[in-house]
Amino acid sequence: MSNTNSLKIFPSKLLLFGEYTVTLGSDAIAMPFHNFEGHWELTDHQPDERLMMMVDALKKGDFKAILNLADLERDLQAGWMFRSTIPVGYGLGSSGALVAAIFDKYSVNGILSLEILKSIFAEIESIFHGRSSGIDPLVSYLDTCLIISQRDLIRQVGISPKLDKTLLLDTGIPRATATYVEIFKAKLKMPEFYKAIEQLKALNTAAIQGILDLMDILPIVREISALQYRHFVEMIPSTVLPIWKEGLESGAFSLKLCGAGGGGMFYVWTEDKDGFMDRYPDLKIVDCE
Repeated sequence: MSNTNSLKIFPSKLLLFGEYTVTLGSDAIAMPFHNFEGHWELTDHQPDERLMMMVDALKKGDFKAILNLADLERDLQAGWMFRSTIPVGYGLGSSGALVAAIFDKYSVNGILSLEILKSIFAEIESIFHGRSSGIDPLVSYLDTCLIISQRDLIRQVGISPKLDKTLLLDTGIPRATATYVEIFKAKLKMPEFYKAIEQLKALNTAAIQGILDLMDILPIVREISALQYRHFVEMIPSTVLPIWKEGLESGAFSLKLCGAGGGGMFYVWTEDKDGFMDRYPDLKIVDCE
């Protein structure tokens, strides 16, 4: 592995809109987020045990036609590690960035379509945590904003969404996405919740179109925030609920899910970032700009 390749950066990802509803056929929009990222680095450490286990798992699968696993194993034994600042269990694509980095260096394939790349990434990432959509590695690998639908249609966005009114509230709570997906599936059987999801799908579509049209989407985010507060309470930690409620009552800011919820990050959308941070000085906040 050359030092040039080791300097390539693989960012985390943000799913801006479309959490949960993308599984029902609506669009979602995801973008690279360079506040957290990873890269290859040569160290004098022992081989990364987790990566060595991954290599073993890949050897057992049908990945020899996709990846040069002998080179990967050799480099890991030589002390190459994937250094990452992306928090694990936050829905920010920590394993996705690693998969993108592995494919970038060790792929034996030439130029591939977005759909094929997504499929390959889904197969590789499933080694980490079961079923994967492949979206996280795809966003990190391409380092570009994508619109995705459950129909496996993907298109790159020619703009980078402006996040000048967006913060991330760090709950400090890792979570497992699968747990909350199961909760969501169970709630879909309730007519009131299903109706709310139809409304959420329309709001997400409007928000995505607003981003593409460079419009102010804060009014749409407020509607999404109110809907999620009423119907996604299981996905909102008890420490976040009163802040969420205060935002709805004051109109000064709006909280929404960042991915599956349950922990990790939550979005804060506001015209006054400094005002929000002054209001909650004890919160751990990440500015999205």
